[in-house]
Amino acid sequence: SGKNGKILLTRSLPVFDQTSEKQVEIIVTEANLISDAREQSRRMSSKLIEGGILQLIYFSSEFARKGIHELLEVFERSPVNPLLANVVVVDGSPKELIETAHEFKDKPRPAFYVNQLLENNRRDAYIPETRVYNFDIDYFAEGIDPVAPRIKLSENAIEVTGSALFSGDRMVGEIDPKWTGMLLAMMDEKKSTEYVYNQPGLEPPAGERKTGIAVLIREAKRQIGVNIKNNLPVFRINLTFETAISEYKWDDMNKDEVQKQLEKKLSDSITDECNGLLKYMQKVGSDPIGMGEIIRSKYYSYWKTVDWKEVYKQADITADCKVNIMRYGAIN
Repeated sequence: SGKNGKILLTRSLPVFDQTSEKQVEIIVTEANLISDAREQSRRMSSKLIEGGILQLIYFSSEFARKGIHELLEVFERSPVNPLLANVVVVDGSPKELIETAHEFKDKPRPAFYVNQLLENNRRDAYIPETRVYNFDIDYFAEGIDPVAPRIKLSENAIEVTGSALFSGDRMVGEIDPKWTGMLLAMMDEKKSTEYVYNQPGLEPPAGERKTGIAVLIREAKRQIGVNIKNNLPVFRINLTFETAISEYKWDDMNKDEVQKQLEKKLSDSITDECNGLLKYMQKVGSDPIGMGEIIRSKYYSYWKTVDWKEVYKQADITADCKVNIMRYGAIN
């Protein structure tokens, strides 16, 4: 935010002039409306400034907590504006992130760098894919909330920090990349991700330093059951994960009892992670899985009689996860 409650808008534009020392032109404006800030930018830059070339829209987490839909409206109303632009929440100042990223010596132009960073982390299920159009779809739907990726400025890089949870258009919570992978599985997003288990019970033999186990979740299958009990919804989320061992020190995986023991430990651990995440989302009042949509489609008469935002926080929602280890290495 700028002074006196105005919007502080920072634009980063590529410079294609080979005689210029700078690869990027940065324009900073303050206004009450995005359209006004854009007009100011046009009066300050020799380049044609249009929304249609926009790739990334950053919001500070402070700003996102107040609501972002009013600002996204300008991108929805004009046919030249980019409904495919990424919506991203920044831990800290977007202005500082843009200005500092411009000075990175070992990175490509900031827009290319961040686009590739987002693409890589979406593939690994560390963040969701959130564009203007699907943020709007979830915002306007009655029984589901948006979710967006989070990034921050580190010492010599930009780092993905997980996801921002929304209630309507207001950010109400934050989760790390590990929980984001669990969330995407419960959202029935077909993505692979890595899960690291370092809990008690997997201590190495004497003399070994490596502890725990890393598995690649290759596929997640979701089923959700729901009914109404004592005038409150009861949800049961069943997840089945097909996995492959990524890293594990000992060589007993060819023994059925060892594999079953590991599957049980992993199943229990991921179940605990998912249930912890579900409780947190209920606490902050964010429903990115779309439990409300499930109730609205199956129990519409009930849906019409309740305040879903309040009922969601009281609903009985639990997950049960089963891990199957399908592969444990090319050698054994």
